[in-house]
Amino acid sequence: MTMTSIHISVILQLGGGFQGQQGDVTDVLGIAAGIFALVLLALSTYAWTKRRQTSLIFVSAVFLLFFFKVVLEILPSEGNTLQFVSVILDFVILALFFLAIVVRPRLKTPSTKDLENSGAVKK
Repeated sequence: MTMTSIHISVILQLGGGFQGQQGDVTDVLGIAAGIFALVLLALSTYAWTKRRQTSLIFVSAVFLLFFFKVVLEILPSEGNTLQFVSVILDFVILALFFLAIVVRPRLKTPSTKDLENSGAVKK
């Protein structure tokens, strides 16, 4: 038995220990994903404050929506409402990721004052 198979066996046994308790492995991983989304939200928001790049706003919104989706999935739900909201959130998340990829950062065009200061334009 190799070291990797021993690690996998231990992980599976630990995962099986969660079954039947109040929260199972999927709930724990869901909570971890939500916390990770909050960390990524904080990082992308910080990056936006430094760069002021429009695509970072979309990415921050994606992480926020993903966190809300995780919270909704953890809460008890009735009927198909949760599934409907989850599918809508998936669609919005994908659309925002697409916008974040497609939106180009604005290039700073020199103003007349900048050109005058550099000597490119005569006063």
